[in-house]
Amino acid sequence: MNEVVTIPTVWREETRRILLAGNTAKTAVLVPQKVFARWQLLFADGITNMFHLRSTIAEVLNDGDLKGVNVKMPGDSGEVYEFLFPMVGASKVYVKISLRLDRHRKAVYFYSAHKAEREYL
Repeated sequence: MNEVVTIPTVWREETRRILLAGNTAKTAVLVPQKVFARWQLLFADGITNMFHLRSTIAEVLNDGDLKGVNVKMPGDSGEVYEFLFPMVGASKVYVKISLRLDRHRKAVYFYSAHKAEREYL
């Protein structure tokens, strides 16, 4: 069983910085279409976009007490965390993202971002 821990400050801050910067020459936010489509389902009554996803998760990562699980993903060179957080309109939201710190370009890759299917990790 994976252990729930306080997500490290360095990981949260670097991930947050990349999310707020977006896609630049030195940073990338990678969100597969199927992941974004599930995110949009949370907001079926309104319009959402990539900025909304990035800014929402960046705000969540501002919480120094955020708990999550460090997940090993085969073939992923980054450090991956999954976590839950409360959101209006959805009891909880589940997110799993990888922070990839390549020498040339730092990236955040979204594995998941959707309504939580269970109340725990």
